[in-house]
Amino acid sequence: MGLIRLPAFRLTKLTRAQRHSQNEDPVQQAEQTAAARKESVFEDVGQAAKAADDVQTSFDGAQQAATTQTSVVQGNITDEVSEHQQAGFQNAGMPVHLTTAAQAAVSEDDNAAAYKSVLSLIEDRIGGFREKGLAPQPLTDYARAAFHVTQEQHDAFRLQVPKHEKTCIPVLHVMVERATNLLDKDVSGKSDPYVILRLFSSSENIKHKLHDKHAEQHQAHKSSIIRNDLNPVWNEEFTFDVDTPDSALLVVDVWDSDSDEHFSLSKASHFKLTEFKPCQFVKDKVQALHHKEKDDFLGHAELPVSAVPVEGTPIQLRLQPRSSRSSVRGTIELKLWWTTKALKPEDRAVTPAVIVEQHRALLHRLVDYEAAPFNGDRSRAWPGTFSTQARHLLRQHALRHAITPFQELVARFRVFSEYNVRERMNLVPLQRLLKDINDRWDDTTRETHLNPSEQEALALAIDHTVQACLEIIGRLFLDFKQDEAGQIAFATTILTLKTCFAAPLWRLAPDNTERVLINEVDATIRNHLRTFYDHVLSEAANSEKDFYGSDIVRQVVAIKRLITTMAAARQLFRPALLPLDYDLFVVTVDVLDDPLAKSCQDILTAWNASHSTEEAMAGKFSIVFELYFALRKLIKSEYRHLPEDQLCKMEMPKVHDWFFPVLIKWLQLVASNSPTWIQRALEYDELQPITSDVQFSSSVVDVFRVLNDLRDVWTNLNFPPTSDFYGPLVKLLADTLSEIALNYVRSLLELTRDKFQTSSRDGTFELSDTICVVLNNAQEVSFKLEDFAEGMKKDAQQASDVWEHVDAILQSRLADCHVFLSRVCTAVARCLRPEILRTMAIAVFESDLGHDASKGEQVTTSDMEEAASELLDFVNNSLITLVNGIYQETFQVFLLSLWNVVCECIVDILVPTDAMLGTQRLDDLSATQKALLVVLLQTLEDFFWQDGAGLTKDQLRTTEWELATDLLEKVAWDTSDLIAVFFKEEAKIQQRASFEDEYHRGVATFTAQLDPTKNELHVTVAHLENLPVMDSNGKCDPYVELDVHPEMTPGKQRTSTKYKTRDAEFNESFTFSTDAESTEDFVLHLVAMDHDLLSRNDYIGECLLSLEELQDAQPHQLRRSLRRAPARDKAWQVLRLIERRKRRDKTASHFAHSRSHLSSSH
Repeated sequence: MGLIRLPAFRLTKLTRAQRHSQNEDPVQQAEQTAAARKESVFEDVGQAAKAADDVQTSFDGAQQAATTQTSVVQGNITDEVSEHQQAGFQNAGMPVHLTTAAQAAVSEDDNAAAYKSVLSLIEDRIGGFREKGLAPQPLTDYARAAFHVTQEQHDAFRLQVPKHEKTCIPVLHVMVERATNLLDKDVSGKSDPYVILRLFSSSENIKHKLHDKHAEQHQAHKSSIIRNDLNPVWNEEFTFDVDTPDSALLVVDVWDSDSDEHFSLSKASHFKLTEFKPCQFVKDKVQALHHKEKDDFLGHAELPVSAVPVEGTPIQLRLQPRSSRSSVRGTIELKLWWTTKALKPEDRAVTPAVIVEQHRALLHRLVDYEAAPFNGDRSRAWPGTFSTQARHLLRQHALRHAITPFQELVARFRVFSEYNVRERMNLVPLQRLLKDINDRWDDTTRETHLNPSEQEALALAIDHTVQACLEIIGRLFLDFKQDEAGQIAFATTILTLKTCFAAPLWRLAPDNTERVLINEVDATIRNHLRTFYDHVLSEAANSEKDFYGSDIVRQVVAIKRLITTMAAARQLFRPALLPLDYDLFVVTVDVLDDPLAKSCQDILTAWNASHSTEEAMAGKFSIVFELYFALRKLIKSEYRHLPEDQLCKMEMPKVHDWFFPVLIKWLQLVASNSPTWIQRALEYDELQPITSDVQFSSSVVDVFRVLNDLRDVWTNLNFPPTSDFYGPLVKLLADTLSEIALNYVRSLLELTRDKFQTSSRDGTFELSDTICVVLNNAQEVSFKLEDFAEGMKKDAQQASDVWEHVDAILQSRLADCHVFLSRVCTAVARCLRPEILRTMAIAVFESDLGHDASKGEQVTTSDMEEAASELLDFVNNSLITLVNGIYQETFQVFLLSLWNVVCECIVDILVPTDAMLGTQRLDDLSATQKALLVVLLQTLEDFFWQDGAGLTKDQLRTTEWELATDLLEKVAWDTSDLIAVFFKEEAKIQQRASFEDEYHRGVATFTAQLDPTKNELHVTVAHLENLPVMDSNGKCDPYVELDVHPEMTPGKQRTSTKYKTRDAEFNESFTFSTDAESTEDFVLHLVAMDHDLLSRNDYIGECLLSLEELQDAQPHQLRRSLRRAPARDKAWQVLRLIERRKRRDKTASHFAHSRSHLSSSH
């Protein structure tokens, strides 16, 4: 056996950093294998933070659509925009329901007149048609369905329709666009084409010459001449009044112009020789010489005008020859359409109102019929398009009654506006109609071209459109989809409003001259937002049943909706109003801020006032964090986009101040409940290691989770350092975190008192994995607190005064943790104390060396190792068991604790108590035994030092080591020196004595003065007070014995006895003298005794005074505690050394006998 084995443990020790660098984090490993119990107090908080982060605050494609929005508001409408507008509403087909009355409904008479007009125009329509659905019967069936007319009603109406009533003059418009691949007729290889248009009755004999005798009887038009071109382009428009559209024939002749000035010889030089035709040139010159002009025929085409559809059509005609000798080729392209004009010239500027109303009635009926499938459909609105049959009927009616295009536009807008009020429709066609009206109004330089009743009706329709659009905007966050389609729909609504406010006729109304678009939009949106807030709260309340905390849950649901609303206002709908210098996002936040702030404050105030700090509330209280995180998300995601001048006016950024009392109470809840959680964790724990590699129990995992989760809560809170409440919260958090860690370590210490009493079969304590678990648990929590200190330093560094306080808290608790860890190590080490003391006693008293008195001071290390082999083996094996199971940091603490235990055991060998001795006699140590103890202490000191790998030299110099070393030194002193030391130590103890500790037995008041010139000590005992009851009568009979050590003349003296009192007055003086040169080491000894007549006098208490305190030669009035001497202090230990000598030393025996009343039995 030898101590050389002990350094082996150094090679396997790992520091905490080394374990973690090898990915052996005990907590991570423990969590993978242990079913640890996690408090929902924190789990709910984490879920609340995640739920808040999941709230939608961004919208795909919003930025790209914002550009489209701006373009739309500026009037750029495309078919794609129209489609988005159609799909941008949540309830597209729902009616607006204006509070103002809509336009007057169409009367039955107007409906009947409109239907009869439809029947008339079907039978006698202008132009032709191509689709089967426009044939008379299908068109009639369509009309009947649209007007809801029965067969019987139809037959009756048909009898009332006048036959072939002439109501207008049809006008055929012919646009001559171009000709292609004409024959070259000129000497240049080109032609100079022009077109002659003539209108004939189909029964007439058509003449194809320009100057025939029938020329004056027919309408004819001539186009311009296009020089030198076989593919001429004219784009010239001509009109014909057509009396008989059913039978008229349009004749198109194309000619090549031959004029003299064109064919002069001087022009030949401009022609290419390859294109020059000599024969044609000679022919042309001959005709010119005889003054005979004749244009060359290039072809002709014929078209019955009845084939021209009412909607108009482009047509390409192949040019035909006029005889078999004609040579022609090519085609001509025309565009033809119909208009009409009133029979009376005076009706041609403005169609009479009665006719316009009939047209409106037809429009109204067709709109109702065409839009019926869309009515009430939340997913779509009527797009404002008509079927082919409806378009045909409307066009025929407008033509038949010569309704001007402007009046037609106005009538359509009126009907569309009316329908939009009743059922809602796509706003794009409505806006386009009004824009056309506004543009044409400008073109006519403010001339209305409307009947007065039409003007009034138009103004009213615009006004209703304004109201409808404002009401749509007034449901912005309810009706508009929060996507690209919704963005475009909103922009279209704003554009429609702009178009309405730009309408000149509407502006002429007195009530409208001062109206400002943006003011009305602002008022509407603000009112909507207030209503919307109430709606959101109501909707949240209806969606949740009443339960504990349902008020907060509802508020959270509402806030999440409002977060998305603000985000939508900022990203989706704001761009549409920025061109109008209006910030929708700022307005949205401004309106919602105040009621939301008030609502949240009321909830938090009520919640905080109505809850206690019971354990059950800790988990339930965390529901408040849902509200906190939702509001923080609101501030973080939306409020940060506000301009600084707006942000400072808002209430919601003060949310952290409102939550401060709640967070304080919650942290108090956590702190007050943490002992229960810790106790529960330890109960589940049973101190069993989770794995064989890392010896940690589940309780440390549970505590770590509580600490980590609490730290995560703070991280998730992200409380702003600028808040006035940041400092108090950080301080309380640090206090709570550190208190939980400290409570756990303290609980481990309490646990050691029970758990470490386990004994092996022979009754001795053994180190085991259980010990490692306890020590590792305590050390790991201490490490965790260090980590928190580092982490919180980063949090609190922004406020230096806060960090100073927080650091003081953490460092104080960390120091307490180290103290408790040291106590745990001490508790473990003390469990080894009995075995160490037993084996040490065997080495000293029972070994051959201990019995060999001849060795004396010649004891060697080898002798000692042989004698103390069992002791050294036990210490060595115990340390090896621990070193592989605990951290090096913990091992160092334990090593120090064990070292103190070893030193205490040496003290116990030197000065054993009566309890340790039992029935054994207290004999003096032999010289060999004393030498063995000295060598043993030195050897163990080297053992624990391990050449610097164990404890440092400074660490080894503990109080226990000093005591052991001191006693080993005093063992060799003379008895008289030990007696002097005894009294000196007692005097020191008396000087520090308290009047209230367990050894206090009353108070002695006396005066002491040292006269250095005579070496005399003068003592006056004044009185004793508060003495204990010593006799059966409840009193005592006190007197005082006085002596000085070393002895002064005349030796021991005493006062008189005072009977039956606990407060005795003496006022007796005494004088002691000595020949010693110095009295600094002398001690005055006063002993209070109780006089007993029939038995031995009883000891009450004593006090001692070192004459070192009297060296100033002044009288000292002193008041000292009378005390019984406690066991185990230094004076007692010196007394014990003296007592060991009483069998062989008379001085020791006499002193021990005189001090027998001070033995530990007292």
